[in-house]
Amino acid sequence: MAAEIFSVAFIFYKGGHRFMNKWRLSRRPSMIEDESLEGFLVRVSQINGYEDIDDHSKFQYHYSPVLNEIKNNKKYILNILYDLAEVLTGQEIIRRNHDRKYLSSRGLLFGHGCVWYPRLTRYCPLCLQESKYHRIQWSMIPVLVCDKHLCFLRHKCHECDHFTNLKATITGICNRCERDITVQYDKVTREFLFEHPFLVNIDYLSDKRVFLHLTGENLFKLKKWLIFCIVNINDMKKKSLWIQYSTKSTVIRITDFDIEKINDYLILTDNLISNWPENIIKYANNNMILEERQHFINTFFKRKHSYGNMDIINFLNRIKVNS
Repeated sequence: MAAEIFSVAFIFYKGGHRFMNKWRLSRRPSMIEDESLEGFLVRVSQINGYEDIDDHSKFQYHYSPVLNEIKNNKKYILNILYDLAEVLTGQEIIRRNHDRKYLSSRGLLFGHGCVWYPRLTRYCPLCLQESKYHRIQWSMIPVLVCDKHLCFLRHKCHECDHFTNLKATITGICNRCERDITVQYDKVTREFLFEHPFLVNIDYLSDKRVFLHLTGENLFKLKKWLIFCIVNINDMKKKSLWIQYSTKSTVIRITDFDIEKINDYLILTDNLISNWPENIIKYANNNMILEERQHFINTFFKRKHSYGNMDIINFLNRIKVNS
């Protein structure tokens, strides 16, 4: 059975079994369906005794001989970490969209474009109580609530406030104070879910429509554009959130390192979008003076944004016609 798996996994490598046998680890667990690639590699490293490999930044240093040989033996490489996982475990990985590089390319990556916390991740304490591994959705910016347990995701130890990295989600132990990070959690109320319907059960990796004609990914793009417009108004008074908008690529990146602040804006925009477009108009009327309101309307509804270069005003008219 093992030989059959290896022959499939290494069909693209010169040397086949010899190449695989040289680097494969003694303990080779399988990758779980919703597990992140980086989390899987940290988990594999940990159970094989490589305790220093606690996040994705350590792969290049510790596995450099393997990575170099992969580059020399494989002609086409899209994401070398998938090849590394296959070499270390001898298992073919079919699904190749559960990694930071893919999330970054879609603008979904938690910490996208920010050098201050590239190793940070959210986590669900109740999920870790059931099984300790890193879920891919915990690295997505718009995922604030666990769909299964309906509790808020955390990103810090409840005892020492130390940020959580990949190793902590695999051990369940804080890297700094060594306390159990799975014991503290905050449940979401029914009232909160009613007011914020798009914070749960949204698949950001599929083409399924979740709001009008938008996929989960494009719904998040709309939220980011709304955040940018609100922040743009607030910045007339003071800096409220670090967010960048490129007029050339029409890409919006949330680069702030204040996670609580990011969460607040995501919760706010979820509520504003949920009753489209009445809540947005009401928010502008209640929270902005005339000059600010006009600037917000002109920016949000008339400028092109990252959803397919479509004007929001046309998008709004389209909804009215369809309804």
